[in-house]
Amino acid sequence: MDQIEWSGRGPFECYPDRKAAAHVGVYEKDVDSLHVPYIVPGESSGRADVRWVAFRDKDGCGIYASAYGGSPPMQMNASYYGTAELERAKHDVELVKGQDIEVFVRYYYYYYYYTYGRVLKNLFCLVFLELRKV
Repeated sequence: MDQIEWSGRGPFECYPDRKAAAHVGVYEKDVDSLHVPYIVPGESSGRADVRWVAFRDKDGCGIYASAYGGSPPMQMNASYYGTAELERAKHDVELVKGQDIEVFVRYYYYYYYYTYGRVLKNLFCLVFLELRKV
């Protein structure tokens, strides 16, 4: 399931703190093309304000996720380089591509609470999927 189609910001990498240049639309890419070769490996391939995302194989079968009702849009990223591999490698050229795809889908639900004279805003729900070849 290495074909990804989503409705949200794109077509390039974007995150909640730097997404203004990425336009909302429907985009399609394969997992390999989402990777951003940073000199020091780290999380990459993020897409912000995702309303729905579909992961499909070459036959069109796959998994679909979407925001429900009044839920806020999601943050999504997918990579052949798992979290452990990104932490292991010191440079992008040292990364070893896995056979599985690691997918993170985050729903950000914000709430405000008051403590010691400061208002703090925090909370998110994380859904982790690992798409394995069988």
